[in-house]
Amino acid sequence: MTELPNILLTLCILYTGAAAHSFHYPESSANGWPDSCESPTLQHQSPIDINAGIAVDDPKSNLQMKNYDQVPTSMRIEKKDTTIDVFVDGVQPIARDEAIGDWYQYAQLHFHWGLDNSQGSEHTFNSQSAPLEMHIVHTIGTQPNHNYDAFLVIATFIHVGKWNRKYAPLVKALNQLYWRKGDEREIPEPFMINDLLPEIKDEYYWYEGSLTTPPCNETVHWIIFENHVEISQGQMNKFRRLKKTGGSPETIANNHRATHPLNDRTLYHVKPKTPTGISYEAFPELLTRDEADADCQKRGGKLARPTSAEEEVRITDAITAKKGSLTPAWQQTKGSSLQRI
Repeated sequence: MTELPNILLTLCILYTGAAAHSFHYPESSANGWPDSCESPTLQHQSPIDINAGIAVDDPKSNLQMKNYDQVPTSMRIEKKDTTIDVFVDGVQPIARDEAIGDWYQYAQLHFHWGLDNSQGSEHTFNSQSAPLEMHIVHTIGTQPNHNYDAFLVIATFIHVGKWNRKYAPLVKALNQLYWRKGDEREIPEPFMINDLLPEIKDEYYWYEGSLTTPPCNETVHWIIFENHVEISQGQMNKFRRLKKTGGSPETIANNHRATHPLNDRTLYHVKPKTPTGISYEAFPELLTRDEADADCQKRGGKLARPTSAEEEVRITDAITAKKGSLTPAWQQTKGSSLQRI
């Protein structure tokens, strides 16, 4: 399991119709913005602390994502007083979680950040904040500005470290927003939304919560990835220098809501499932897992992931012990022991 460091890129949802509600950061009270939040009880609010120690294992949920690996026809970035939004044209990414069943359509993505690396994220992980949080918005409808009844939010933690090539087109667009007039700009080099996500997406936390801005509707299914993404300090700084709309000299910063108590809700933890595939014990002539994976894919299968570090060692030792076999196991068995798991 990858430990989430002090940077959290949470892919979450920001209600796109919130512009109709006047609010500012920080919140005006412990319950948020009482004059703008329409939720009657404010008992199931977001964000929360993702406390891994109290999360309940959920072996059934399964996140499915489609069209995230498609490059949009065009992409547009729009600056607001509280964040930046990214919209896409063309094939729309969609996502569903078996916990809720329905497919939700991409509406927009946006970010929250702080003035320094000690703050910025809305969710925290084991009480640790992060400097940046990205939110991807999904709705059931087709028009992102409609007042929908339900939302799906996918969240990813981002960590300041090495320079990220996949984030370069987005950062280039941020530069254009900074140097040129106007609060909206076409992204000159469209990219896959998948480029902004962690490579491993089969482990995550989920819970039922709310929009993190007014009207604070408690109709959001949140998904927060266990794994994170890295960007460089220089890339992070491009967010911090963005100004508010209309030529304002004031920077957009600390645009994050404080965490709220879980109350009577449950935080669930979905762990990696062993995928249907071919055990790489079936490839004794291959020493490394990467080589086994490549060979397996040529045969139309998917390499099964060991379920523990101990199993990884056991399988690696088995491969090493068998290395040098003249006849590969998958040929010897004609498929009978080409284990499907």
